[in-house]
Amino acid sequence: AIMITYGQTTAQSQALHNAHFSMMDIFAPLHFPDNNFDLINGRLLTSIIKRDSWPPLLLEAFRVCRNGGIMRLADCELPTTNSAALEQLTQMISRAFSMTGRGFSSDGKTLAVIPHLSSLLQNAGFQNIQEQVHVFDFSANSSLHTGFYQDAIAGFQVLKPFFIGLSLISEVDYQRLYQQ
Repeated sequence: AIMITYGQTTAQSQALHNAHFSMMDIFAPLHFPDNNFDLINGRLLTSIIKRDSWPPLLLEAFRVCRNGGIMRLADCELPTTNSAALEQLTQMISRAFSMTGRGFSSDGKTLAVIPHLSSLLQNAGFQNIQEQVHVFDFSANSSLHTGFYQDAIAGFQVLKPFFIGLSLISEVDYQRLYQQ
């Protein structure tokens, strides 16, 4: 609901009168007619979509995408770092995602969704699949560091109950690691 309100406010402030917002369950058939959209955008879906849910979701996206339309997916792999604490936290993300059926890692050490996106899209019927890889340097003193750091601080607080609930770490150990 917060994102819907944000979208509506942004559209109104920019006088975009053809923008409409609604909430739906992405794991159920979408309430849109066939061939309805020129662009379908999915961002960081690995965090919410279990590996078995990708094929039906992409089939549904293909159904509602116009012939010649674009399905754009932006996802990521976990960062590499020289921070032992951040390395432990990102390894917990990998293990937690693997334990809960997210990502495609065979060993729980990575998310491994990126190598599978092309074949998932192709199996859903999409054609002319293109990939662009981007590397972001969020090292100390880089231009992206402050934003990444702030996102990480907030994100790892949100992930805390997820990790503790899966018995990956105790609350005391998590707080110690988080502070590092």
